[in-house]
Formats: sequence, C-alpha cells, structure tokens
Amino acid sequence: MQQHIQIEPDHEGPYPLVPLPTDPSVLNFTDPHTLSQWLSTDLALTHNVVIRALNTIWLNAPLIQPEDETAFAGYALACVGMIKWHHEMQERILFPLLQLKLMDMRKNMAQHIAVEGRLGEFEKYLIRVRDKVEKLDADRVLEMRRGFGGLLVQHFHDEVRASFSD
Repeated sequence: MQQHIQIEPDHEGPYPLVPLPTDPSVLNFTDPHTLSQWLSTDLALTHNVVIRALNTIWLNAPLIQPEDETAFAGYALACVGMIKWHHEMQERILFPLLQLKLMDMRKNMAQHIAVEGRLGEFEKYLIRVRDKVEKLDADRVLEMRRGFGGLLVQHFHDEVRASFSD
C-alpha cells in the first residue's frame, strides 16, 4: 500500500521522492502478473529522476556565478525537456493504451495541463538566460520552480499511487 503524500504547491525546499514498492517480486520483469507493479515502479523511478533534477535546481540556483549562468540554464532546460518529453510520450502512447483498459486518464491529463503553462514560462525564461538576453535571477528561478514544481511533484506521486491501485 502506497503512502499518500500531499505536496504543498509553494514548497520551498527539496521535494520528496516517490516511494518505491517494497515487494521484491515487483522487479521480476519476466512475470506478466507483475506488469502493473512493474509499470508503477518504472514510473516512480522516472519521476524520481525529475524530482532530483528539480531539487538540484533549487539547491544550485542561489550558488550560480555569472560565468556559469548559461550552463545552469542549459541544465535546467534539459530538465524541462525531460518533463515535456515524458508527458508527451504518456499522452501519445501510454494514456491511450491505459484508457483502452478502462482506466480513466482525465485526472492525469488535467494535471499535465495545470503544469504546462507555468513550465512553458520557466522554459522561455531559461532560454533568454541561455541566450544571454537576460541575466539569471536565482530568486526568480526559485519562484518559477515553486509555480509548477509542487503541482508536478504532487502529480508524480498521484500517478504512481493510482497505477499501483489499478
């Protein structure tokens, strides 16, 4: 049974990782009876990579020196790209397949949409920093991360929890 973790959208510190299942049979990739548990584990691991990246943005933004601004923006843009690609693949491939199995994907889609606009604004800002049109402002980076991060991390926890229960 997965523990419910509520993420506050204005959370200031590092985000908590998605708990992994404790049942050792979950990682038996040859057993078709554990497919849903395997999917949940795969989602948890993938989501934890993104959460760790968001946490490194939070940790490092205040430490970035002027000469490292474009490199940091590039790193943060890679994180944004990973999130966008992950959501796109879910929406194009995974969600339609799960919908065929009579799993309601509307909540997942609504959560993706809720994050999309704020994530897009963060991406636009980072592109301006990377292209040296704008200077890096650590407070702004942290504020923008707060704007989508809590929602995204809550979605990650919800999505894995739902996949374990279905």
